[in-house]
Amino acid sequence: MKKFTFLFLMFAIVFTSYGQSRYESSIAVVKKQKETFKAIKATNTASVAKSISAVEDTLYNDGGLSTAIGAGGGDLAVFTEFQAADLAPFIGKEGLEIKIGLNDAAEITALEILVYTDTNIVGGAMPIHYQTVPTWVDGWNTYVLAPSFTIDGTPLFVGYNVTYNAGGYPAGCDAGPVNIQGNWLYYGGWAHLNDLSASLTGNWNIRLNVGSALTCPQPYDVAASNITTTSADIAWTTGGAAAWNLQYGVSGFVLGAGTTIVATNPKTLTGLTQNTDYDVYVQDDCGGEQSAWSFVYTFTTAADCPVPSALNVTNITPSSCDLGWTTGGAEFWNVEYGVAGFTLGTGTNELALSNPWPVAGLVAGNYEFYVQDFCGTGTSDWVGPFAFTIPNCLPADQCEYVFDLRDSYGDGWNNATLTVTESGVAVATIELADGSAGQQLVALCDAKAIEVIYNKGDWDSEVGFTITDPFGTELYTIDDCDAITEGQVVSSFTSACTPPTCAAPTALAATTTQTTASLSWTIGDVETAWNVAYDEAGFDIGTATPVAVTATTYPVSGLTAGTAYEFYVQADCGGDVSAWVGPFAFSTPCADVTAFPYTEDFEDAAAWQACWSNMTGTLADGTDMADGGSWFAVDSTSFTNQGADYIYSGLGSVGIGYSAPDFQWLVSPSIVIPATPAYDLKFWLHTESSVADSWISLFYVKVYADGVWTEEFAHTDGTNNLFETQVVVDLTAYANKTVKLGFVFEYNDGYELSLDDVVVDQVVGVNNTTSESIRIYPNPTNGMVNITNANNSTINVYNMIGEVVATVNATDNFNTIDLSNLSQGSYIVKVVAGDNVITKKINLMK
Repeated sequence: MKKFTFLFLMFAIVFTSYGQSRYESSIAVVKKQKETFKAIKATNTASVAKSISAVEDTLYNDGGLSTAIGAGGGDLAVFTEFQAADLAPFIGKEGLEIKIGLNDAAEITALEILVYTDTNIVGGAMPIHYQTVPTWVDGWNTYVLAPSFTIDGTPLFVGYNVTYNAGGYPAGCDAGPVNIQGNWLYYGGWAHLNDLSASLTGNWNIRLNVGSALTCPQPYDVAASNITTTSADIAWTTGGAAAWNLQYGVSGFVLGAGTTIVATNPKTLTGLTQNTDYDVYVQDDCGGEQSAWSFVYTFTTAADCPVPSALNVTNITPSSCDLGWTTGGAEFWNVEYGVAGFTLGTGTNELALSNPWPVAGLVAGNYEFYVQDFCGTGTSDWVGPFAFTIPNCLPADQCEYVFDLRDSYGDGWNNATLTVTESGVAVATIELADGSAGQQLVALCDAKAIEVIYNKGDWDSEVGFTITDPFGTELYTIDDCDAITEGQVVSSFTSACTPPTCAAPTALAATTTQTTASLSWTIGDVETAWNVAYDEAGFDIGTATPVAVTATTYPVSGLTAGTAYEFYVQADCGGDVSAWVGPFAFSTPCADVTAFPYTEDFEDAAAWQACWSNMTGTLADGTDMADGGSWFAVDSTSFTNQGADYIYSGLGSVGIGYSAPDFQWLVSPSIVIPATPAYDLKFWLHTESSVADSWISLFYVKVYADGVWTEEFAHTDGTNNLFETQVVVDLTAYANKTVKLGFVFEYNDGYELSLDDVVVDQVVGVNNTTSESIRIYPNPTNGMVNITNANNSTINVYNMIGEVVATVNATDNFNTIDLSNLSQGSYIVKVVAGDNVITKKINLMK
């Protein structure tokens, strides 16, 4: 429900502009939604050979061309309604033409005119008029209704169904205001455009031209049959005449420039050219009057040498295969094959004397092939490419590896995939299409180099998977792929299809301090020796130097605080060894914070994620919290590309969206609060809770000390806080204690929330006069920082880990500090004058 992609009637409405009349004040916004504007000036006359003089009036509910709407590609059906009162003056008249405003004509693939009555709609019957049209342009398009229909006073719904590509904005409408007769749409049910959103105020550009019945209506439903290489039979439904004119020519000719004949119905055209597209128009001849020409109808003559079809590959081995197809009629063929992606004309070309055609001398990899009929007098067009893969081994020499797939939200992987390569050749693509769990088996050849590559999707933090070999040994597991980069090799190993005689260890575990770890495991069978390898996360087991041990535990020292590590273990059974098991990930806790001010601005995601814990639990007291929380690093692309609104300063913050169930904890590293002076916590909070009255973002700050979490701040009233107020939490009660700070998001249909610029420091004790008089500027700065009205004070500049990087003893009212030798980033300026203290964060930009 709340993945922040909102669906209205199963599709999303988006706008573009016909010109600049409506959106002149927000062109930048519109350009974000669509790369180019179309100034709509053209009018489609290609489908109407001459104006219809019988048109007497036009019925419409719109105010002219203004904007265009799309729904993400596919079909969109839109209508305008004419009630009985609208039609009363025209009872007995004919509906002659429909005029519609369109945009993005190049993205439209099909267009159908539809006319319903209200009785049809209620009863679910077919429309009273249905008509496909062959051409369309950007702007107004006028189509003659063939046949026309009689207006009898029954209310009408006049419109069209447009099929178009994703990213197109085909359906024209005006700028509003809402006219509920003019903004109907159908998508599994009837609705008004403004029902979807109050901001959608347009009415469709649909108009009905009415008038007296035509005395010579145009023919329609033109069709071709009995098509040969040089002839075709053309038939149509007459508008009422007994004589006709027919005009034809190579497709694309201008009406009037083709061959015109007096025709019978049907009419056989002869002397045509093989494999050629032809256009046909038909006109009723009513004696003293002629109708408009019909819509264009296009057909293609048969090829003298028809193309083959149904390409296939059979009898695949590691070095050969048979290429096959269904012939167009020839007895010989040209075949060309090569590595996937080759350009036709650069591959291996052979004259095939049989079908299928055997090909040998191949190596493992991905291939494609093309084929054409060779008819003696000529050749057909090439058909292809048809893709196929030559494997590294026969199926009998393969074994199946198990990929268990997980999604924590339960809606599939949202475009994330895994690519499995074998000796450099892609052999499988893995994805979880929907749901919370699934399994995929991948057949791999024995003793080959395997790589598993992660391809990022839309919600990588939800994606998890486990790889298990054919004998039950877990090779790799992960529950949150957000930190994985695009195209990263997440697992590499050598495939093995022979059961190991030495069983692998299980139940890997690690307990850590800031500089040590105790690694442990359970024996695989009866072995008494093992090999262990460990290093910082991401190391390659294939190049590691293992340590031989004789116990199921191994102590490690000399580690770095706040660092992610991994380890593998392998059983040594004497004459044989098991497969490596791992990696098992563990991290050393970060060093306790003892330098102040302690500041976390969330600019470096890898740095803060190493020391802050992302936890989840079902209990408010935190006693059951475990890894796997939903907090994430925010950048400008977060929150559906609105991330910049959720950052107070710099380029990053930390945030959370809709997340269930229960409590999501963001926990700081341990902080040693000095005995004196008094300290407090400050941070900036941004909450969005206005989507619905019942959507309330419940947020708390809790402090962990003496084994208990204590609530010190709560935001529970459902109001927004858009970085308008800095939150201050008094830490006086925790003097001389080691604490952790917990920022807690509680599931309650809450919406979106972010935090930025967390600071723990001495309580500021500056009176109002001093606070207002001291100025620290410019911010941001390229190096020089000015401080005024701070005489007789000490000025210290700290980096983000609490180190003093500059000091000035101010004796004048105007002081300047040169920071140009420092690295770009955020710093804290602290001015201390007696008992008064002022701190300000500045950003150094270079």
